Amino acid sequence: MSEHAVLPAWALIAYLASGMLFILALRGLSSPRTSRRGNRFGMAGMAIAIFTTMVTQAPIPPDDWWPRPTSADLAVLFRIVVALGIGAVIGLTIARRIQMTAMPQLVAAFHSLVGMAAVLVGLAAYFNPAVFGILIPDGAFPARSSLSPSSTAT
Repeated sequence: MSEHAVLPAWALIAYLASGMLFILALRGLSSPRTSRRGNRFGMAGMAIAIFTTMVTQAPIPPDDWWPRPTSADLAVLFRIVVALGIGAVIGLTIARRIQMTAMPQLVAAFHSLVGMAAVLVGLAAYFNPAVFGILIPDGAFPARSSLSPSSTAT
């Protein structure tokens, strides 16, 4: 979405809502009594985040709120759907094969994958900040950017 318009307000609100649902999911998963509700919050948050990401991958005209995809945008959407499908197949396979007694190890392994994904996203933002919309219009880092290679910690 680097060359497209800034996200519309509805998308920002949707991402905020999904983040709040993720926090509620973590809170709900802290107790066996509330774990089902926590799972539902997490699933709803992820559904909102995926839908918003898919819809906002195409350029959104300034006077409109819905995207107008090009063939390149549809190719990106196809790659996203393929990646989601691969992840779903892997996750479903692992979930069906795991024994209940090995559940703590499974959760720990999945958490390590989440941590690895966060590191990879951070590295991608560092090495290609324009794709993440981090640069200012002239192509430079904003003053006081923590991502700037020349910035120093204060």
